[in-house]
Amino acid sequence: MLSELQGIVDEASRLLGAPTTLEDTGFTLVAHSAQGVTLDAVRRGTVAQRVSTPQVRAWFEGFGITTSAGPVRTPADAALGVLPRLCVPARTGDRTHGYLWALDAGGPHPAAGRLDEVAALAARAAVLLARQGRRRESTTTALVDLLSPDTEDVARGVRALSEHDLLDRAPAVAVALVGHTGAADLAHTLWRLPRGVVGDTGPGGTVLLVALRSASDPGPAHRVAADVLARHAERLGAAERAGLVAAVGGPRTDVHAARASWREARWALRAAHPGVVADWAALGVARLLAAEPGADLLLDLGALDDELTRTARAYLDRAGAIAATAAELGIHRQTLYHRLGRVEALTGRSLRDGQDRLALHLALTLRPLLDPAAAHPRSWDRASAA
Repeated sequence: MLSELQGIVDEASRLLGAPTTLEDTGFTLVAHSAQGVTLDAVRRGTVAQRVSTPQVRAWFEGFGITTSAGPVRTPADAALGVLPRLCVPARTGDRTHGYLWALDAGGPHPAAGRLDEVAALAARAAVLLARQGRRRESTTTALVDLLSPDTEDVARGVRALSEHDLLDRAPAVAVALVGHTGAADLAHTLWRLPRGVVGDTGPGGTVLLVALRSASDPGPAHRVAADVLARHAERLGAAERAGLVAAVGGPRTDVHAARASWREARWALRAAHPGVVADWAALGVARLLAAEPGADLLLDLGALDDELTRTARAYLDRAGAIAATAAELGIHRQTLYHRLGRVEALTGRSLRDGQDRLALHLALTLRPLLDPAAAHPRSWDRASAA
């Protein structure tokens, strides 16, 4: 669809002999022709930032372009840096879906027949913009459903996204977020998202559901987040740009579990550094603080039996003192070394690494609080029976 819209803009530019752009009704750039020689500040700013300022938008809307059924010529304004323009509203019926703009540097007006051809191009653009708008609304609703805590909402979201053929061939998905630590407005177009990405923008930032080729490669989600982060940054001043952050949650092989990736991305966003895409998988110990009952964070301990769990806890509680740990457990030192080796092998954590030791110790300490089922269920059953 974008390639067809680009073709419409290029053809309109050829017919009018002037640089041409297509914008949606929010004055967000959809496509543009070659820049040409004659430019003004608004044209340069729109192409660079992909959206016009509210002041520029109000200026042009003041000439009635939102309701006009035909072309509208707008004058120059030196204060705004605006050259004269020809605006051809892209309409279907009585609804405007966007605008074809052509710079008019004061040369001869296009022939009436040529304007008719441009109006026909604008009408075709309106159909495509309307179709894209309906599709975006549908996929946005589906994304909201998918991230709902309600299982029926989730199922409805999955069905809707499947109807758009966005996820059927994706073996995994991940959720990326782009937000701001301050009050910056991050409203932006989602026209430029690649296929396989569903996005929504609201007051809290931008959420992106990214289809992955493999659960072991979240790279596409990172690249999409970095691209949206960069596009947001283009619109912000230096002070606001310093608060722009992004994060990616862990991949999920079942799209029904996308909410879990979204929760992880939300947590990672809180730990993100400005201008850098934070990765949930790389947060280390900080991940433990966001754990919920049954969360993946506790899977490090899932392979440990009761004996190895007691051994690891005793060893870490005593700051790695071998003699004191062996005495408490009533075992030989060599037996303790063997068990600790098993703990490392089963958890993938090195007891010689400070961060790994901290993560494992925190997991052992917090597990009974975060996962009640792991808090000695047999003892609880006996106490209840008594």
